[in-house]
Amino acid sequence: MDALEKPKLLKMKFPDELNNEHFIKAWDEWLQYRKEIKKPLTQLSRNMKLKKLAQRPLIAVETIYNSIANGWQGLFP
Repeated sequence: MDALEKPKLLKMKFPDELNNEHFIKAWDEWLQYRKEIKKPLTQLSRNMKLKKLAQRPLIAVETIYNSIANGWQGLFP
């Protein structure tokens, strides 16, 4: 994570269920991945994905890494 990006990430509001170091790191990597494949997320899309991930917080980090590893544009468990 770039030092310039870190303050932006810290300002993001995460649902309480996802507001932990492991999830925030995975989320940052997800955003970086989306940027690299030239498919950045809109703010609305980010918010909706966070809401959906908050419904299953125990597998949220695994879902993100699984989606990156498989080269998917969306988040799938």
